[in-house]
Amino acid sequence: MGPMAQDFRAAFGLGTDDKTITQVDVNGVTLAAIQGLHSRMEARLVEKDAVIAELTERMVRMESMRGEIAALRSMLATL
Repeated sequence: MGPMAQDFRAAFGLGTDDKTITQVDVNGVTLAAIQGLHSRMEARLVEKDAVIAELTERMVRMESMRGEIAALRSMLATL
């Protein structure tokens, strides 16, 4: 089972008629789809990298605060 020639022509406007699908047209549509997916995945990776960077920054700040809290507890314990 695969695409019908009429549907393929209607969707992509390729081919010389609506009775056949040429391999060149199939390859072109496939390549365009792969390129589109690649672009979407790259955009998602950029977004994820930004989230990871933000979370890493927050973790560093929290670790710093934890150290400060430990120092304050130590100081209070001596009072």
